[in-house]
Amino acid sequence: MSAAPRPGRSGLALGLVLTGLLAGAAVLSLVWTPYDPAAQDIGRRLLPPSAAHLLGTDHFGRDVLSMVMAGARASLGVALAATAIGLGVGAPLGLLAASRRDGVVDEAVMRVNDIVFAFPALVLAILLAAVFGPGAAGAIVAIGLFNVPVFARLTRAGALGQWSRDYVSAARAAGRSDLAISIEHIAPNLAGLLIVQAAIQAALGVGAEAGLSYVGLGVQPPSPSWGRMLNDAQTLAGTAPWLAVFPGLAIALSVLGLSLLGEGLRDRLDPAWERRP
Repeated sequence: MSAAPRPGRSGLALGLVLTGLLAGAAVLSLVWTPYDPAAQDIGRRLLPPSAAHLLGTDHFGRDVLSMVMAGARASLGVALAATAIGLGVGAPLGLLAASRRDGVVDEAVMRVNDIVFAFPALVLAILLAAVFGPGAAGAIVAIGLFNVPVFARLTRAGALGQWSRDYVSAARAAGRSDLAISIEHIAPNLAGLLIVQAAIQAALGVGAEAGLSYVGLGVQPPSPSWGRMLNDAQTLAGTAPWLAVFPGLAIALSVLGLSLLGEGLRDRLDPAWERRP
């Protein structure tokens, strides 16, 4: 009797669909939206969903569907840029720490990571906004810095497991330096692990960007943002609930899609995990 398929396989398919819709909306918004997302038409303010405005209009008469599509671009852009910062800085630090096992460099890298990890992205964004002003760049840096220790710790843990492998001993016997072994042999074996974590951190980045924009520290007007749309909708929830429902749904589905994508990739890229009960 064949084993039933793991839920992760269907989750991967659903994650791909939801993530594809997010990416498609973001790319499409670069060239087309039903209306100008920033165009105000007070005569059409607070219209419910209809054929003319599929998701209704807000208190300035802006088309909600157009704003949600443009907001996808902002959320995905910030999340991917922040994830790239975390991966680009954290992974090399983790490899460096693992190659200097139990040494001064290892201890220094891990203690700095602990300090950075102690500051949530919101706190970092507040500090950056106080110095440089609020904006998408500050949100990217804040979320990216928060991602650095995540990737550094994960890479270090994975690399430490690789240093005891036979292929590393063979490379050392061939005269390869620790740096060369880390880059040419260990890093490629950690690629699957880092790809999975990148998808998960991107999901967290979408939520973090929405949270920062909600409190005014993320993407600034006139660029649409899902978090700021929720902030604008909170006083109109009773009279125009669609203003909160659609951006909130966009955030939830985007985070769900990226999370399922990460978990599904983990099952596909890590056979040992897939065999676990």
